Amino acid sequence: VNRFRPDYAGFVFADTRHRISDETAAMLRKNLDPAILTAGVFVDEDADTVAEYMREGIIDTAQLHGSEDEEYIGRLRKIMAEDSVVWQAGELGRVDYGGGGTVAKFISKHNIETVDLGVPVLSMHAPCEVISKVDLYEAHRAFSAFNRY
Repeated sequence: VNRFRPDYAGFVFADTRHRISDETAAMLRKNLDPAILTAGVFVDEDADTVAEYMREGIIDTAQLHGSEDEEYIGRLRKIMAEDSVVWQAGELGRVDYGGGGTVAKFISKHNIETVDLGVPVLSMHAPCEVISKVDLYEAHRAFSAFNRY
């Protein structure tokens, strides 16, 4: 991974055949170039557990693919509000089909609700992508706030 220098490396913590152990994730992170960010993939994981991976520096961001209900999202909102992070939730496409450029359309086929966190991008994967510096900054603040809890 270090040789090809991607923007992100993903660690699957969901209960699938691709799941890696906490020890393996910590070892991989330790040996990963610091310029490569890490994303954790979770399904129905406790918010405190996700935050702990972030506090320990194993992951920089999280993808939540599960049945995160209003209470779970409320907890995330509280974390963001306590640090005055400006953020918003969005839904792409039909709920039962997924949408946008994320993996939601594939995960939705398995009856899994999906919550993606990230920066809105205009013309994603095009030769010229456009994002707002404010959105990028607030995403950084959101991930930092989540990391503290």
